[in-house]
Amino acid sequence: MRVALRDLIFLTAGICLAVFPYLLLTSSSTCGTMYSKIYNSVAKIDSSWILPSPEIQSAPLNTANEFVSDLLFKNVRIFCFIINTKNGTELKAIHVNATWAKRCNKHVFVSALEEYDLPTLDLGLSENRSALFPKVVGTLKHIYKNELEKFDFFLKADIDTYFVMDNLRFLLLPYSRDDALHFGCRFYHINQYMSGGAGYVFSREAVRLSVEKGFSKIKQCGASARVGEDIEIGACMNALNVTAVDTRDSQGRHRFMPFSPMTHLIPGPTPPDHKQYFHYNYTQGADCCSDYIVSFHYVTSPMMYVIDTFLHRFRRIGSVDELWAKESRRDGDVISALKRLSSTQMPKDKEER
Repeated sequence: MRVALRDLIFLTAGICLAVFPYLLLTSSSTCGTMYSKIYNSVAKIDSSWILPSPEIQSAPLNTANEFVSDLLFKNVRIFCFIINTKNGTELKAIHVNATWAKRCNKHVFVSALEEYDLPTLDLGLSENRSALFPKVVGTLKHIYKNELEKFDFFLKADIDTYFVMDNLRFLLLPYSRDDALHFGCRFYHINQYMSGGAGYVFSREAVRLSVEKGFSKIKQCGASARVGEDIEIGACMNALNVTAVDTRDSQGRHRFMPFSPMTHLIPGPTPPDHKQYFHYNYTQGADCCSDYIVSFHYVTSPMMYVIDTFLHRFRRIGSVDELWAKESRRDGDVISALKRLSSTQMPKDKEER
């Protein structure tokens, strides 16, 4: 009888473990609806979440075990500007500030609540979607005037985008700040452009060209009836002959992801909108993304902490980056070794969809 009871307990537990993920993903079921309500409640408690203590915020981000991260931080200087609004999403800035943004060399929120003591650039613009392009333009003009010579690259991100800054620096390392370059997830709609949701990067020279020869100078760099600041910026970059860098890896996998981790990683047919927008071939599931992933979009505030913890605290025993371990042995110049390795991860072809 005890054996039968034990077997029944194990069987019940097994069924629960098998069914639970399905319930989480199924909003039509009672349990799925209950989970959805609980999750929404958690997502709404932004204002009551507490920032890490000042001691934690100001502590060194890299330990002795993260020498490479520290070296990249010093050699690829990135200014991050995160587009935010005051229409109910402003408190998300607290969680971006507490997670990935602190790994930028410097970052600002373009419109945020000053009372939260966040680094803020308020351009005095309206807080709606039509102001996104003026916000980017205004920020790049501010950078040109105040920050241009202090940094190598300039990252624009949305408030719900998560960036793996080490991997972004690794990607940018072989490129020169003095070349006119634009990085991101290349889309095609009306013209070629970088997805705004996945985030995009300007080299120093691209910023200089945009301000000196683009904005308020040529019509392609002015606001239009086109929808989306990313499309507007893409038109401007094309007109200025700024190179749109193919940021896929050597296996053709993407690094800047315009949708959520769940949307990209769960196996299945490629969603129609993916096929519609991606400039290069895209594969749904685990092969969507490079091993050196750079960004995901539509990341909720709670998920910011989950991803951040998995990347920067949890370890898998025995885990080693074999490519890096092999390359780093060639000589004592770590930066040169990283550049060589980054170059090997560039796409081998320019195959388009």
